[in-house]
Amino acid sequence: MLKPYTINTTGADMTLELLSNKIDSGDIEIPSFQRGHVWPIAKASKLIESFLLGLPVPQIFLYQEPRTRKLLVVDGQQRLMAVHAYFQGTYKSRVFRLTGIESEWEGKTFNDLSESDKRRFKNIPLRSTIFEQVDPSDDTSIFEVFERLNTGGMLLNAQEVRNAVVGGDLNALTKELNNLPKWRILNNKSEPDNRYRDIEFILRLIALENSYENYRKPMGSFLTNFLSINKTLTHQEKLDITNKFTRTIELICDVLGENTFRLKKTVNTALADAIYVG
Repeated sequence: MLKPYTINTTGADMTLELLSNKIDSGDIEIPSFQRGHVWPIAKASKLIESFLLGLPVPQIFLYQEPRTRKLLVVDGQQRLMAVHAYFQGTYKSRVFRLTGIESEWEGKTFNDLSESDKRRFKNIPLRSTIFEQVDPSDDTSIFEVFERLNTGGMLLNAQEVRNAVVGGDLNALTKELNNLPKWRILNNKSEPDNRYRDIEFILRLIALENSYENYRKPMGSFLTNFLSINKTLTHQEKLDITNKFTRTIELICDVLGENTFRLKKTVNTALADAIYVG
């Protein structure tokens, strides 16, 4: 049962230029739990146009880490990265030209804007709520804030929230393992999924192989608990997990074939569970 938190909260109206500069300097951290650029460029363009038109934009939420004093983006990552990308001039490795909008800025990069529009865009404030958990002495409020704020737009899925709240060594390791060529073949996806579904798949296989006797429904809670337990790993533990996963995936792919995890054309996680753990 949840108990009341003691949280210090302050409001700040930082300009878009200042926010972008703080991302560059590392004062504002877009951590690994975030999903990358999930928004299509047309949605990011609409946001930039909203700023230029003077329309209101929802505030962002930043968690201040007690030790480093860095600001961790809890809500508003897509907005911040769209703004940052517009200043930088690229979005998803392509030139960031505003597209799909109905105003004079259609097709324009930041450098294409008039000098007055550039100055105005730089100095537009974006309301930021900065919070720091005082009691209890942990960071569990981040999870609660995530869960309650992400009710619009593209909701965080279970692995994205897990990635955000738990993080740690095993979480980082699953991201590395996700790039193994034969894993990508068995998973039937040439590129990593930007919603972390393939990383959750890896976590599921590793968790079941290591701790199937402790499995209790639901699967989501089991995975979160396993990730939490293995938040800190020794070098040898990382090596053991890496070697076991790599050898098993290579054996399955080489001996049983590239389509082993598939029923017809679709990868079946239950089938993969049985084969991998077995």
